[in-house]
Order: sequence, then C-alpha cells, then structure tokens
Amino acid sequence: MKFLLLIVSALINFIICSTTFSQNKDEIINDIRERIEDIHLDTSLKSVTLQNEEFLENMTDGGGELTGFYKGNRIYRIYQSVGISHGVYLTEFYYRKNRLIFIRDKFSSFVFNDSSGTLDYTKSTTTFSGNYYFSDQKIIYQTI
Repeated sequence: MKFLLLIVSALINFIICSTTFSQNKDEIINDIRERIEDIHLDTSLKSVTLQNEEFLENMTDGGGELTGFYKGNRIYRIYQSVGISHGVYLTEFYYRKNRLIFIRDKFSSFVFNDSSGTLDYTKSTTTFSGNYYFSDQKIIYQTI
C-alpha cells in the first residue's frame, strides 16, 4: 500500500511540475511575442544596413542585406536576407538586454515554371519556416 501511495504521489508531483513549467513556458513565449511587437513599433530605433560584400564572405547570386536595429549601445533586432540561385534566406534575430530571445528563419524557393523549364524569379513559395524562442540563453520552444 505504501508503494502505491508513493507512485500516486510521484505522479501527482510530476503532473503539477509539468503543468507549472508549461504555464511558465507559455508566459515566457507570450512575453517574447509582445517584445517582438514592441520592437517593430519602436520608431526611436536607429538602423545600420550592410550590403553584399560588406558582410558576406562570398557573394551570392541574389546578393544580401544585413540590417541592425539599435538604441544606444543595445541591439534589438538583426534582419538578414541572402539570395541564392534557387531562393532567398531570411533570418531575423531579436534581443532583450543584448541577449537573444527569438529567431525567425525562413527560406523561400523560386517557383519552377514547367512550360519554360526554368525558375520563375518573380514568384516564390516558403519551403522552410522555423521560429525559435530563447530564455536564459537556452532554447525553450521551437516551431518548424
């Protein structure tokens, strides 16, 4: 009987701890989403943009752009776009107190035109999308 009570007690503790962690994780994710929104709405952020060879070691077919958004000595967001022969990589990094809190990673492939047998560089479709949430410099949640 004591063994059964011990197992039931352990299960209850596990469920309570899992629920508490999940709620904390959900709260952290919601807080990160709010901070991302605030960063996008903050008109006081200054930006610096680098083009192609200013940040790319090797030039790509579609070139690239890297923009940092900052205020004072704090970075809030970095946006990177790199075009290659079959699509475009987009990556955004978001920071709070100079610590990474979120990464959005996306690849859009150019659409293949069956009739011409070539890629249509005016049309693309998202072939990869990932969101990564960080707390205390550790990944806590991701969607791919």
